[in-house]
Amino acid sequence: MRKKLLFPLLFVVLLVVPLRLARADLAEVAAWSLLGGAARTLEVHDRKEQYDSILPVFKLEADYQRLLQDVHGVHGLAELGIAFLGGDVEFTRYFESNPSQGFDIFSVHFLYRLALIKEAQLNIAVGYKKFWGDVQNDSLDIGFPLYLFPGKKWTIEARPFFSFINQDNPIVYDLQGGLRYKHKYVGVRGGYRFVHVANHEWHGPQIGLFFEW
Repeated sequence: MRKKLLFPLLFVVLLVVPLRLARADLAEVAAWSLLGGAARTLEVHDRKEQYDSILPVFKLEADYQRLLQDVHGVHGLAELGIAFLGGDVEFTRYFESNPSQGFDIFSVHFLYRLALIKEAQLNIAVGYKKFWGDVQNDSLDIGFPLYLFPGKKWTIEARPFFSFINQDNPIVYDLQGGLRYKHKYVGVRGGYRFVHVANHEWHGPQIGLFFEW
C-alpha cells in the first residue's frame, strides 16, 4: 500500500517542483530585466546630450488627421518624465461635418521608460482611457510605444495601445506609427493612425508639430 502511494507522490513532486522553479526563474528574469533596464536608462539619461531625442523631459505635440471626406481629427499629447519614470495625457477629437457629430478620446498613462540601446526606447504605458460620443465607455489602457533613432534628428515611432471596455467588444485598438524630424527643440511628424472601437473604425494619415526637450 505504501509503495502504491509512493509512486503517485513521487510523480507529483517531480512534476510540480520543476514548474514552481520555472515560474520562479521567469519571475526572477523579468525582475532583473526591469531592474537592468532601469539601470541602463539611468546611464543613458546621465549622458542624454549624446542621444538628443531619447528620454525627453517634456514633450508636447499637436496633430491633424484626415479621415473620410467629411471626417477630420485633431490630437494633442503632453508627456513629462525624468529618467525611467514618466506620465502623459492625450486627447483626440473626431468630428464629422455632414451630419454634424463628434467622437472624443481621452487618456492618461503612467510610463515606465526603458532605453533598450542608445538608438531605441520602449515605454510601458498603463493608464485610463475614456471614449464618448453617442455612448460613453471607459477602461484600462495598456500600450507599448517604441521609438527608434536612426539618426540624431530622425525618429521612427510605433505606438500601439489596447483597451478593454466590455465583454461584447473586449478590445479597442489604437495604433499609431510615423516618422519625426527634429531641429533643436521643435520638429514635424507625419504618420498614420488606426482606431477600432466596437464596429467603428477611424483611420487616416496625420501630420503635426511637436516641441521636445
